[in-house]
Amino acid sequence: VLIPSAIFVCIGWLSFFVSRSAVPARVAMTLLALVCITTQAGQVHSTTGSGDGVVWLLTYIKVSQLLVLYSVFEFAICNPLDRLQHRVDKARMAYLEGKEEDNGRRS
Repeated sequence: VLIPSAIFVCIGWLSFFVSRSAVPARVAMTLLALVCITTQAGQVHSTTGSGDGVVWLLTYIKVSQLLVLYSVFEFAICNPLDRLQHRVDKARMAYLEGKEEDNGRRS
């Protein structure tokens, strides 16, 4: 349980190194990791039962879930900002090209 969940956390965080334009790949990596760790958490919780006290394995799985969830939130926040930046750059280039054409007509 320890090694697979660590691997899934690494997979979720490796999505930071995938190109921002590869949206399906980033979504697949983060959500696959989140689903796998959530499934592991359910299995560990059903195996350990509901006893009093803190089980270190459940704490480890919860922290792993939070780390992968962070990568999902990062994608959800940064992807719209990246698309907005792309639109602004495109509009800026169109504006500058139009301005150069106006200067060329005046000369």
